[in-house]
Amino acid sequence: MSGLVASSKPVSAALATRMVCSTHQRAIKWCLASSALEPQLPGMSPRSHSSLREGVLLGAVVGTGIWVWIALVDAIVGEPFHTFTVLGGVARFTTLHYVLCLVYGVVAVGVVHAATREASLIVGAAFAFFLLELGFVIVSAILSQVGLGGLAWARILGGNAVGVALTFLVLWRRHPIAQELRDGTAEGEE
Repeated sequence: MSGLVASSKPVSAALATRMVCSTHQRAIKWCLASSALEPQLPGMSPRSHSSLREGVLLGAVVGTGIWVWIALVDAIVGEPFHTFTVLGGVARFTTLHYVLCLVYGVVAVGVVHAATREASLIVGAAFAFFLLELGFVIVSAILSQVGLGGLAWARILGGNAVGVALTFLVLWRRHPIAQELRDGTAEGEE
């Protein structure tokens, strides 16, 4: 675009369009190159992985997915925001929920980053994940008796299933360790 302003010659509409499209394509290539999945442009240093940045993104995605799931289940059964009310009110629940999801995201991404250096951490992470899921089962059982009734399982464990699916999807698609796991699986099949 700067060529359009700096040039004193008249520019045809076709040439201007090509210049804008070329600039747009370079911007897209730069954005793709800054992603962990795409190759870097020649002469650019690779973007390092940040557990904090990636974890906050993961936590926000997971937190939003779970929040929406719970709100949808409450709306479908005709009790809008009932779960949030039982768990301390909409504002208090939402704040605590997002804080916990952000911490979860940072820890999950940190473990994945550490596992690229020390593969045995995956076993410990799997055990911790099992304990976390067991905790959600216990919480669902308690909440089904306290105030959410039989739908506590759909609300809490359903939201947890959404969170787990989003976690694996985001980590599988965005992190290089996923490619290493896919390559290792392919080598094992040969």
